[in-house]
Amino acid sequence: STSTNTSTGNTIQSFTDNGNNTIKDNNTGLTWMKCTMSNVSGVPRSGSDCLGGTAGQYQYCSTNTNDCNGGTSAQLLQSPFLNGQTSSLWNACNDANSIPSGGFAGRTNWRVPTRDELVSIVDYDRIGGPIINITFFPNTFSSGYWTSSSVSTGATNAWYLRFGDGEVDTKSKSVGTINAYVRCVSR
Repeated sequence: STSTNTSTGNTIQSFTDNGNNTIKDNNTGLTWMKCTMSNVSGVPRSGSDCLGGTAGQYQYCSTNTNDCNGGTSAQLLQSPFLNGQTSSLWNACNDANSIPSGGFAGRTNWRVPTRDELVSIVDYDRIGGPIINITFFPNTFSSGYWTSSSVSTGATNAWYLRFGDGEVDTKSKSVGTINAYVRCVSR
């Protein structure tokens, strides 16, 4: 396993490569998928450079309602959903709990990260995108990655992060509005 410490503003990041396509954040205790999720639900891109497979972009909700979030702004993206709603975003990480058998990297608690969790791996000292430690998270896209966090002022929007500049912004969860990337996390 490889470990490094890098300073990012007021925070010193510390990551360990677990050697199984996962990265441990030594500060938070979270385990991240090294690669962005592919277009096959539950399966991240592969290879030491994370270029295997095609990157996937996922919809937050399957219809133009907020029922994929339980219909309330207070909840994180979680199942069961209301009114037959589905979420390809939720499925992308949840499927990793059973693909392959025993879960990706032997873990069965993969999920979409919260806003604060995803922000914790941003390297704001890095010049130019993507602003993330590319040794540990190679070929991360500079565009948007979803979080599981709803905007507290309205359940129809969710937070996402652009690794190109580290900006955290909101987008509508409605189908057809935006598809974004996802990097799954486990505790």
